Amino acid sequence: AVTAMANVYWDIFTFANITPYVGAGIGVTQLTFNFTPTFSTSLGDQSQIEYGWNVSAGVGWAITPLWTLDVGYRYSSFGSPTFHLLQQPLVFDDLSTQQIRIGIRYALH
Repeated sequence: AVTAMANVYWDIFTFANITPYVGAGIGVTQLTFNFTPTFSTSLGDQSQIEYGWNVSAGVGWAITPLWTLDVGYRYSSFGSPTFHLLQQPLVFDDLSTQQIRIGIRYALH
């Protein structure tokens, strides 16, 4: 899957250098499915584009005025794509991901 999302985040408040936030986004995903049976050749790649969305929440801890440690959670949904395998439909109901994310942010002042 290759995904492009536009996101917005809201820093709820800051207390003692800790800032909880929530976010949401929408976008598109190009999904590619390739089925290769054991000891056989590939039955071919299938691709399609689905709309997607995500919601997230987390907390930022300002280590210094310029550096922030970020820990968050994101749930993303990519719809219910349908591929065809040997002339039979293969439906993925509510294709989604859940992520725990840890990162460092640098503020450009």
